Amino acid sequence: MKRRKIQNKVEANPLSDKRLVEMAEEKSEVIEAKIIRPSNVVTAEWVRLKCQFGCDGYGGCLICPPYTPTPSQMRKVLDAYKRAILIHFSP
Repeated sequence: MKRRKIQNKVEANPLSDKRLVEMAEEKSEVIEAKIIRPSNVVTAEWVRLKCQFGCDGYGGCLICPPYTPTPSQMRKVLDAYKRAILIHFSP
């Protein structure tokens, strides 16, 4: 029995950089959005230390260290992508 290759609709018709930015900027709380190269994102060891020694909530939230990827793990994740979107939100 032959297997059919199923393509993901996103892969078949990727959004252009311009359209991604437009979609992000349609949200009322977004000030600005732009496409960046993931290789330009800096990952650094000091970030986790800043949280560990500078935040009273350290270890209390699953979206913050120590539960987040290490800088080297995050670098590997970022390197798997060709583009990223940086979004500036209003406070």
